[in-house]
Amino acid sequence: MTARPAPSRRAYLRHTVLAAATLALLALLAQRVAWDQLGDAVRSADPGYLAAGSLIVLAFPFLNAARWLAVLRSQGIAMSYARCVRVSLAVWPVGTLTPAKAGEFLKAAALRGEAPMDQVLGTALSERVIDVGVLGAFALAGGLMAAQPASVVIGAGALLAAAATAPILAIVASALERGTKLPLANKLRALVAVFPALLRRPSHLLACVAASGVNWFLSIIQLWLLLRAFGSAVAVGSLLGALPTATFAGLLPVTIAGAGTRDAALLALVAEDPARLLAAGIVYTLTGYFGLGILGLPFLKELRGASPQPSSEPATE
Repeated sequence: MTARPAPSRRAYLRHTVLAAATLALLALLAQRVAWDQLGDAVRSADPGYLAAGSLIVLAFPFLNAARWLAVLRSQGIAMSYARCVRVSLAVWPVGTLTPAKAGEFLKAAALRGEAPMDQVLGTALSERVIDVGVLGAFALAGGLMAAQPASVVIGAGALLAAAATAPILAIVASALERGTKLPLANKLRALVAVFPALLRRPSHLLACVAASGVNWFLSIIQLWLLLRAFGSAVAVGSLLGALPTATFAGLLPVTIAGAGTRDAALLALVAEDPARLLAAGIVYTLTGYFGLGILGLPFLKELRGASPQPSSEPATE
C-alpha cells in the first residue's frame, strides 16, 4: 500500500495548485483587458476615492465580531466585544487561504478550555448560515432591481438554503436526542442545536443579521468607491446583486481568496470597462482579504486557547 503524504506536504501541494489556478484564471481575464486602458485607469486614479475604498475594510473585523458576539450571547457564552474583535482578526489570515473561508471555524480554538468546543463550532456554523442568507437576500433584491437573472436565481437559492437549515438541524438534533448517548452524539447534538436556539432569541438574531447586513452593504460601497477611483460611473444599484453573486462564485475552492473567479463573475454581470473593473477588483481583493489577513497576523496568538473543556449539553430555554 502506498504511504499517504505527510499533512504538510499535502497542504503545500494544495496551495500550489490553488496558486497555479489563480494565476491561470487571472491570465485568462487579462486577455480581455486593454493594457493601455488599465495603465491609464491606474495612473489617473482618484486618491480620495481610492483611500476611502481601501480604508473602509477596517470596519469589517468589528462587524464580524459583532455578528459572532450576538450568537455567543444567545448561547450564554460570556466573551467581551474587544476579544471577539481580536479573535476575528486572528482567523482572517487562515480564512483568506482556506476554501469558503473555512478558517472561520478556528474561532473555536480561541475558546478552548472556556466553553464546549462543539457548541462554539455551532456558533461559527450559525454565523455562516446567517451570512449566506443575508448575502442571498442582497443578490435576490439587487438582481431584481438590475435585471440580473443569474443574481436572482443564486440569491433565491442561497435564501432557501439558509431557511432550510433551521428545520434540518432541528430534525437532526431531535434524532440525536432520541438516539444513542455516546459522546459523539452529545457533541453533534450541542453543535446542531445552536442555530435553532439562536432563532428562538429574536434580539440576538436581529443583531447578528444587522451586523452581517451592514458588513455586506459596506462591501458593496467599497467596490463602488474603488470603481469611482478608477473612473467608472457604474451605479450602486447594479452592484447590489452583482457583488453578492460574484462573492458566491469566489467561495468556490478553485483560487486563492476567490481571486479571478470573483472578477470573472463581475465582468459577466456588470456592464463596465474590463480594465476599470479589473483594477477595482484587484484592490478589493488585496485590501479586504490579503490586507486584513496581514493585519490579523499579530493576533494569531488568540487561537491558542486554554486546556480542553468537556462537552456540555446545548443551551435550553
